[in-house]
Amino acid sequence: MEPNGYRLLLPEGTLDYFILSDVKEIGMEIVIYLEEKNEVSVEYSNMQVESKGFVLLRLSRLRHNS
Repeated sequence: MEPNGYRLLLPEGTLDYFILSDVKEIGMEIVIYLEEKNEVSVEYSNMQVESKGFVLLRLSRLRHNS
């Protein structure tokens, strides 16, 4: 799958705050690497904000028995 197609696997709004930097298919898993955008949205621009990080998202493919 083309890297942009993997964005469809992410929760809505994820790419408002992160850049999809890499995707690796390892066995039955898809590992999606995200980089946090260094931007503050308009509604938070008057506040002091701090990045708290995020966790690695791993998706496993399901096998269909036909």
